[in-house]
Amino acid sequence: TVKYKPKTSEGGGVEEMSLNHPLNLQEETTRNHLASLRYEELTLFGKEKPVFTPDEAERFSPLITKALSHVSKNSIVHFEAETAKGKTTGDVFAGNKRLHWRIHTLSGMDFSSNTARSWSSAWRLTPKTGQAYHVSERLLWKKTWENWIEAGLNLPMLPAMDKAAPSLKVDRQRKKPASAKPPANFCPAPFFEIS
Repeated sequence: TVKYKPKTSEGGGVEEMSLNHPLNLQEETTRNHLASLRYEELTLFGKEKPVFTPDEAERFSPLITKALSHVSKNSIVHFEAETAKGKTTGDVFAGNKRLHWRIHTLSGMDFSSNTARSWSSAWRLTPKTGQAYHVSERLLWKKTWENWIEAGLNLPMLPAMDKAAPSLKVDRQRKKPASAKPPANFCPAPFFEIS
């Protein structure tokens, strides 16, 4: 589900940002942005994982694309998505010619910006090529938001191998040629027609 929130109710400098709304994107562009979001759990054996699977990115992209094309210049888009691992919530908006993704809850785990985070549920987004953390600066105060990714509108497309299912490796020495003949004692299964 999506809804619009006034930017004046947001922190981190959003209320002062000049938003490029409404924003017309192709669904393919939105899908690439969704599929490019990555995170890691801050545990001893935490590994990098996608925020949205390719199927989820495919499913959510039309809704996000439509919402961005109708949002006003004084509002941002808030979304709630049921994913395979639990609820993921966040905001998306365009400002300073960049697309901003701010995640509040990821797979049912809330983000904590406190230094004393819960070891078992802490996570952070991990910027990839064309992405960066949002940084707030005010006089002597500077903060990096690890749940907030900025990306250029024309984010480099993911390689095709990231979108598709992993291919099986074939042992070339053991692979039979396509023209191989069946053995002499080969007997095909009988054919039955059901009427």
